[in-house]
Amino acid sequence: MIEIANQLSNPNSFKIFKQNVDSQYHQFITESKKLLGQFLKGNQIRSQSLKNPEFKLLQNINKQDNQQKQNKKMYLLWIFLPIILAILCIIQLNLFQISTQVIDFDQSINSQAFNSSQNKSQDNDIFIIDSIHKHISKEDNQSNINFNITRPGVDINQEQIYKFKENKSLLEKAQQNQKKKTYQQEQLEKSFKYELIYSINQSQWCGAISFNKDSSFLIASSEKNINIFEFKKGLIQTLEQHKDWVTALYFMKNSNDFISGSADKSIIIWKFMENKLWQRKQQLIGHESTINRVIMNSKEDLIISCSSDKTIKIWKKQNDLWFLAQTILEHNKDVYSISLSESENKLISCGQDGQILVMEQQKNNQEWIVIQKIETKVFGYRLSFIGDNQFTFQPHRGEFMHLYELNNLTKQYLKIKDIQVKNGNVEDQSLFSQQYIKEKSLLINKYGRVINLVQKNQNGEFLNKQQIEFGHYYLYGSVTDNGEYLVTWNSKNNQLQIRQFQEK
Repeated sequence: MIEIANQLSNPNSFKIFKQNVDSQYHQFITESKKLLGQFLKGNQIRSQSLKNPEFKLLQNINKQDNQQKQNKKMYLLWIFLPIILAILCIIQLNLFQISTQVIDFDQSINSQAFNSSQNKSQDNDIFIIDSIHKHISKEDNQSNINFNITRPGVDINQEQIYKFKENKSLLEKAQQNQKKKTYQQEQLEKSFKYELIYSINQSQWCGAISFNKDSSFLIASSEKNINIFEFKKGLIQTLEQHKDWVTALYFMKNSNDFISGSADKSIIIWKFMENKLWQRKQQLIGHESTINRVIMNSKEDLIISCSSDKTIKIWKKQNDLWFLAQTILEHNKDVYSISLSESENKLISCGQDGQILVMEQQKNNQEWIVIQKIETKVFGYRLSFIGDNQFTFQPHRGEFMHLYELNNLTKQYLKIKDIQVKNGNVEDQSLFSQQYIKEKSLLINKYGRVINLVQKNQNGEFLNKQQIEFGHYYLYGSVTDNGEYLVTWNSKNNQLQIRQFQEK
């Protein structure tokens, strides 16, 4: 099939192949008419044989020879029809749309029906074949062939029924999938750019930013405080509960509650109230140094935090309150970033010790265990899962971001590619984790004083589509879940800058 498809890339070959297919198709229709005529005639004979035992005995004398011929013809009909339709589906002729409903039938069903009739009443063996001859007679005017077979009173093999239904929708599903892939490819091939649309002056250090689920609220740290902005209204509230600079923020997806982490070693859960204001609900104590990142699972009954105290902590929710469930101690220096896989059964982390840890949640006790340790030549501040089988890692030096992929044989993640990125020829710093926007197949990767916007195309290639350069590597930010808005703060201009995704 692959060889045929490759030959069709040549226009002349395509024309010749189409003529051959048309010729074989019409020949197939002619043969089908003959076979169906014999099939109908044979059916009448079988019906008469049930009423006339003598006739049945006479029929059995010549049964073996005739049956072999009939079986051969019906077998050809059984295998030839799906092959023709499969070829037509593969070449996907744009000259006309193929929308064919097919029911395959063979001699085994015919024999099964005949054998079943011997144990049932005479009427139960009568086949009512509807629409076959009518559709075949119109083969010159249409490409649709409907075989509608009904057999009242006789139990048809359920497996065959399922097969009939699957064949009916096979080409339709293939066409729908192709349209979807074509649309996605067109979207990825479009050029884009994040354009600056608005700025808010903020002289205080801002190391963490996050959006709520519908992008109506924005939270941004302001040293040890948290400023809450409502789109179109501006600043609506400032929270002052932390005792040191706020370094991590996470807006929940199922509510407007959010989480903050700080250099004061604590994590605070903030509750959204009916008056559109937030108040502290619970403070989590357990880390012994700065909180570098906090994330949650989709059910939002799990909080995962990493810290400069060398640990990763798992917090669980019970009776609407949070408690420490597990501490992972496999890193021996600061832990800078963590990321959950799309299916949320794997967790990765990176730190100053030059290790990437791959952890997996156990089904029996729900604990996380380290299943792989990857030694990197240079440590990095950020990493992110791309689905379940890939993740990216940004070393803090060099010109490349690393791409790792799961090896199906070893079940280990291996580095498979270096993706060129820009850093502005400066040092890098922690915070501002990588974010992958699945809807746009877009990775937001801060490196030095540059934000690299790397998009994954349909061929699995990662292309650096845009680089936004700032004045200093004290650069922090976040992007909305749909990738529509990118908000940053940079110490060079002391501004919260809002950029919008715009296609070119």
